Amino acid sequence: MSSNNNSIVTAWTALKTYIQTQMPTCTVVRSYDPLVSLESIADSAPPTIIIGLDGRQTAQETNGGLFRDSVDFTVMFFKKTVGQTEQETLTELDSLIPMVEQLVNAFSKKRTETIDGVRITFLEGVTLNGEVYNIDWFQNGAFVSFLQVELQVFRNN
Repeated sequence: MSSNNNSIVTAWTALKTYIQTQMPTCTVVRSYDPLVSLESIADSAPPTIIIGLDGRQTAQETNGGLFRDSVDFTVMFFKKTVGQTEQETLTELDSLIPMVEQLVNAFSKKRTETIDGVRITFLEGVTLNGEVYNIDWFQNGAFVSFLQVELQVFRNN
């Protein structure tokens, strides 16, 4: 249970830790401005997962007087495409689809975990618009997939 009132940063840091353990071949970062973060990613970089903050809602728990903060995040899976031919690009994209599925599956069930001493409930993650990747980004030479993830952090008031 979190004893500090900064449940947003607590959840954000725990989410980064959790995703890094689920996706060890990716670079995982927190960012207040995910689009700016993308500009510094090199073509040769491994897939990058950027976690952006969306919002927070607080509700009082009836059991034991705890507060439950629901914190929403956008999780962006990003990889620049480097294929020179259509076949190279197709092969590259084919290799990224299972990684997106792995990330989605990390949030396929509601579960509670303790990360760095903080009790956090991970709710089901959902790809936005049901898309595996965003076609607008792909046309600009990048493979991007978005997930919306909600976490619940339990704390004292």
